[in-house]
Amino acid sequence: MTWEAAYESATFTPHLIGRFTDEQSACVAAEAWYRARCAGVTGLTWTAGPQLATGEWESWLTLEATQQGLTAPFDTEIVVRSTAHATS
Repeated sequence: MTWEAAYESATFTPHLIGRFTDEQSACVAAEAWYRARCAGVTGLTWTAGPQLATGEWESWLTLEATQQGLTAPFDTEIVVRSTAHATS
């Protein structure tokens, strides 16, 4: 199984943070990537998201951040997703 950490935006081309062999490594990399770019992060939480309609992904997790006591949506979506087949 391959795990990907990525960020996606409606206004930018999706960016692959990295590919990993396990969920934990993908989540750690995504959290580190986010913390390196955003000040004032006090907490990060992963929530299970819906699978894509195409069925390409088996698991989909979305990162939610708490900054200064408020939970706000990202301007980009930080995701960790898995697929049983290798991606190129």
